[in-house]
Amino acid sequence: MSVDIGKTLGKGAALLHGAAFVCIAAVALLSPWAFGSWEMWWFWPVAALVFAGAFFAGGGTLLHSMVPTHLRTEGSSRRRLRSDSRMIFLLAFVVPFLLYAAWRGGHSLAPDLPIVRMEAERSLLLFATPVLLVLSLFLVGTRSRVRLLFLLLIANAALIAITAIVNHLITGSTLVLWAPAYKYRGRTSLPFFCPNHRAAYLNIALCGLLALWFSPRSGRKLRLWLLLPVVPMLPAWFLTLSRGGTASLLLGALPVALTVGLRGHSLRLRLLVPVIAVGIAIVSVWTLIKVENPMRERFETNPLTGYLIKAEKPEWETTKKIFMTKFDRGFYIGSAIRAWRSSPRIGIGPGQHAIRWPEFAASDDGDRATGRWPSLTNHYYYLYEVHSDWTQLLEEYGLVGLLLFLLGMGSVVASLYRSQTVALDETRRDQSDPFGRALPLAALLSLAVFAVHSLGDFSLQIPAITWSLAILTGCGLLSTLPLRNPDAEDDDAAA
Repeated sequence: MSVDIGKTLGKGAALLHGAAFVCIAAVALLSPWAFGSWEMWWFWPVAALVFAGAFFAGGGTLLHSMVPTHLRTEGSSRRRLRSDSRMIFLLAFVVPFLLYAAWRGGHSLAPDLPIVRMEAERSLLLFATPVLLVLSLFLVGTRSRVRLLFLLLIANAALIAITAIVNHLITGSTLVLWAPAYKYRGRTSLPFFCPNHRAAYLNIALCGLLALWFSPRSGRKLRLWLLLPVVPMLPAWFLTLSRGGTASLLLGALPVALTVGLRGHSLRLRLLVPVIAVGIAIVSVWTLIKVENPMRERFETNPLTGYLIKAEKPEWETTKKIFMTKFDRGFYIGSAIRAWRSSPRIGIGPGQHAIRWPEFAASDDGDRATGRWPSLTNHYYYLYEVHSDWTQLLEEYGLVGLLLFLLGMGSVVASLYRSQTVALDETRRDQSDPFGRALPLAALLSLAVFAVHSLGDFSLQIPAITWSLAILTGCGLLSTLPLRNPDAEDDDAAA
């Protein structure tokens, strides 16, 4: 192959990889503004960017593989990261769940219980598109691109927070962009329809900022600069009045930050910071409970949390009864568990919860023969989501699907933990950058937040949130990988 042809192929690969990165960045920036890309008419345009990015990334990699080795430093991937082994490792654990999901979506339990294919395909895409984003990023990622994506995520979240506050001051949050808002009693949700989903999205950015703050290489000046995006994010986050968003930060991000996040710091800080952080958390929770504020009012108006706040010694049986009968999440989760019991091994089918909701909404303690009504009847007549990602996963995919999903997520967490270990290695001259050190921790914090949040909400059914989390996870996995061409390291640092 002539030198000219090799250079042409290299330039073509560079162009395609650049186009792939633009698509990934566009997904990160545009998807939250499209009402979270929840409804199908907002989902497909952004999903098309995901597919286009995967196409460009794969095409560019194919062209690059055709360039002779001695000419590759002139091509597109001179600063790409060596992600091959990590990509193969993750695919080995993630692909089995995707294959199972595809198979399960094409097979009904019985002839009289057909799978509604459109819902099954939507459920599969919610899992497949984040994987495509991560794989595309693996193929085109460089250190400068990874850092840029992270900064874009933070800046976009800060802009959303500012816009939400302005919208609240001007319209009282009666609008979500140009559409009328649902009745959430003055809670801010823009640009998502539900305030809880906006809180979940902001939690991703807050985890990123928290990780930067905990990075051993973050100097005092950088920590002061971090206050700029925090100033609009915190009030915008609070105005969502999200119980799940609050609980997920306290029970998800805080424990991980005080354990995994303090790796690499001195013993004094590892002992002192948890005491200070826990003290601040206790004072904040006490203030929310004792001082009149909208968040306290929201907690008290809920039967379950109101009972837990007011009761001196909450009783388990009373708590359980209120959860199952008067707390909406408990009612939804109970119906999903009843549906799961009808097919515990393989579930009722991907995306089939809303279709079969009327069948399982009422509790199973009724008796038609004796005329006894069930203790829980179907007052809603429809329910699109369980409001618990973990329960819906179990209900629709069964024990087999849940175990395969946990296997895939476990491999991601293990890889991120390994990435953080590498990032903290003081002997690596390329790890003096605080962003490189912070990204694995940012992804670990976000995954911990959503592990807790998904117990009582369906934020991971919102594509924009899932895609943003996937992009942050991909950045965390790539941030500590070596360059394919070590000679280009200085060029990449300059970029």
